[in-house]
Amino acid sequence: MTSFFDQRQQRAMGNTAFFLVNQIWGRAAAAAQGWQRCASAMANERFLARATHDPRLLEELQAAIARHQSAP
Repeated sequence: MTSFFDQRQQRAMGNTAFFLVNQIWGRAAAAAQGWQRCASAMANERFLARATHDPRLLEELQAAIARHQSAP
């Protein structure tokens, strides 16, 4: 039979483990979001670089900008 002290100690260890897992999960999620933002920025840079050399892409980009500016 476990004493009250042992149960309290087990509960404290469980809370600590949960806290650590929660911290690790939060850091992993933040890293994934950072990677996603970086990948998106790189894709935008590649698109803009390609658009400067391809007149069709440049026209589409300008049309999208005009649509965005005229939207309410």
